[in-house]
Amino acid sequence: MVALDIEPLVRLQERARMIMSLALDEALAVSLDGPGLGLQGGRGGAIEVAKGGTELAKIARVEGFIQKREVADIERRQGELVETFEDTLIERHTIDLRILTATAVEEGVRTTAGAFVHELDDRAQELDWRDRVLWDVEAATANSDVELRVREDALVERERALEAARWAIEDREAAVTRAEEDSAVRQRNAAAQDKAIAEHEAAVEGCEAMADLERACQRIAHLEHTLDLGTRIMSASVARLHEAAREVGVVRPYDSLASASLGGLASQVDALVEGIMGVLEEVDEVAKDSSYDLARQVATVILASLRPQLRPDFPADTEESARRRVADAVDSIMVGFDGTPAAFQLAYRDDLSDDGDAKDAPSDPPAAQVSPAYSPAFTTAVVS
Repeated sequence: MVALDIEPLVRLQERARMIMSLALDEALAVSLDGPGLGLQGGRGGAIEVAKGGTELAKIARVEGFIQKREVADIERRQGELVETFEDTLIERHTIDLRILTATAVEEGVRTTAGAFVHELDDRAQELDWRDRVLWDVEAATANSDVELRVREDALVERERALEAARWAIEDREAAVTRAEEDSAVRQRNAAAQDKAIAEHEAAVEGCEAMADLERACQRIAHLEHTLDLGTRIMSASVARLHEAAREVGVVRPYDSLASASLGGLASQVDALVEGIMGVLEEVDEVAKDSSYDLARQVATVILASLRPQLRPDFPADTEESARRRVADAVDSIMVGFDGTPAAFQLAYRDDLSDDGDAKDAPSDPPAAQVSPAYSPAFTTAVVS
C-alpha cells in the first residue's frame, strides 16, 4: 500500500491555528488594557493637579501623547492582527481546500493504491505460486541431479568393473592362446615324433620286406632255373627216346593209364605254378609299397637335412607345410608309378605255342616235336 505524504499540509494547518490563537489573545488583551490605562491616567492627573505643578502637567501631556501613540499602535496592531486573521482565515480556507483536495487525492490514491495493491497482491500470489513451482522444480532438479550423480557413480563403477573384467578376459584369452599355441606345438611335435616313428617302423618293415623279397626272388629264380633245366632235359630225353624207337622201328603208343596215374602229381604241379604266379603279383605289390615308402623316406631325409638351413624368422608351420608339399609331390609321383620289380618269368609258360617257332640255343640239345599227349603235368611228373 502506497502512503500519501501530507505532513507539510498538517504543519501548515497547525501554524495557521497558532497564529489565529495569538491574534485573538492580543486583541483581547488590548481591549481589556484600554480602560485600565484611562483610569490610571485620571488618578495620576488628580494627584498632579492636587500637587500642582508644571511638571505634572507635562507628564500628563506626555502620558496622554504616549497613550495616544499606544492606542494608535494598538489599533494599528489590531488592524494588522485583523488582516493577519483574515489572511489566516483565507489561508486556513485555502489550507482546508488543499486538505480536502489532498484528502480527495489521497482517497483516489488510496483507491488506485488499493487496486494497485490488490493487483500487486495478485501478482505477489502469482509470484509466490511461481516461486513454489520453481522451488518444486528446483527440488526435482536437485533430486534428478542427485540421481544422475548416483547413476554416474554406478556407471563409473560398472565401467571400472567391466574394464577389470575385460583385462581379466584378455589375460585369460592370452593364457588360453599361449596354452593353445603350446598345445599345438606339442601336438605338432607329437605328430612329428609319431610320423618319424611310423616312418622308422615303415623303413624297418620295408627293409625286412625287401630282405624277404630278395630271399623270395632268389628262391623263385632257383625254382625257375630248376624247372627250366628239368623241362629242357625232359624234352631232350623224350626226343631221344622217340628217335631211338623210330630207328629200331618201334612206335610207342600213348598210355592213358600212365597219364591218368600221373594226374594227382600234375594237379600239384599246376597248383605250384599258380602259386608261383601269385607270388609274382604279391612281389609286384610289395615292390610298389616298398618303393613308395622308400621315396617318402628319401623325401623326409632330404627335408631333415634341409632343416638347419631354414631361417628362424620363418613361420612356425613352415616345416609342416614343406612336409605336406613333399608328401603331395610323392603321392603325385607314385600315383602313376607301377613299380619296377624284377619281371620274374618261369621257363615254362602256358603259351608255349607262341614261342614254338623260336630257335633253341646252341648249347641245348635239339628239341623234338612233342605230341599233344605230353602235357606239362606229364613232363613235370617225368622230371620228378
